[in-house]
Amino acid sequence: MRVIDKIDTVGRKRLNLGFIQADIYAILANFSTLSNFLLGTLISIRIILGDPLTPIWTMRCLMLGASLDAVDGRLARRSSTQPKLGAQFDTAADLVTFGIAPSLMIYYSFGRVNDILALILSAMYLFGATFRLSRFMLEHAHGFFSGMPSPVAATYIGAWYLQADASTIPLYAAAIAMISTVMIVSLPYTGMKVVEDLVDKFYVVFTVSMMLLLTYSPDDWMKFLGKIWIVYVTYFTIVGPMHVKNQLRNKTIVPS
Repeated sequence: MRVIDKIDTVGRKRLNLGFIQADIYAILANFSTLSNFLLGTLISIRIILGDPLTPIWTMRCLMLGASLDAVDGRLARRSSTQPKLGAQFDTAADLVTFGIAPSLMIYYSFGRVNDILALILSAMYLFGATFRLSRFMLEHAHGFFSGMPSPVAATYIGAWYLQADASTIPLYAAAIAMISTVMIVSLPYTGMKVVEDLVDKFYVVFTVSMMLLLTYSPDDWMKFLGKIWIVYVTYFTIVGPMHVKNQLRNKTIVPS
């Protein structure tokens, strides 16, 4: 039996908890979703109470939440149950961690400059993230994402949050407007689920490496790593749709 076959059997092993039966994959997926939700809630509550996490720990929480979001989706797909409630909870967790928390971070950053600007930018981002998650719930799978995924957008905001000072405020505002827009428009972005060519391999390896670094690196590295993530996501925002369109043209990915 191949290793992947052994792994897949875990999804068919059921735990008997009294009158409740659940497979291990479903339990792990729900635990990942709950952890993601708690990370976003922690960021949000600390800002609301006026005692926000440091930018470094905020970025760590966002990136860990994005990692958990990627993991819980894969676990849920391996589950033999895949309950609808789990999918709805996953969306709620994403809204908190990748929608509400970053919008509060934006308001906190710009509130010290101008309250009206802070409100406009935070509302713009929250609308973009909410719209993106709503469309994701309603649309069918296409082999790619329609619009920038909200975890990528949230960690992009987190990277700017790391750099936030008087000199970066104009660029930070422009970045918020850009990332909010590309969550709404119907540009195609790879979901990195199928690796078709060298570009896909680069996306997967570089993204996973940066996610690990931005979660576990020493504090002294974080600001520099944040700058790399800003450049990468900006590049991905511009070049990503062209790559997916080329794959569709060459039929290396097929909309479903």
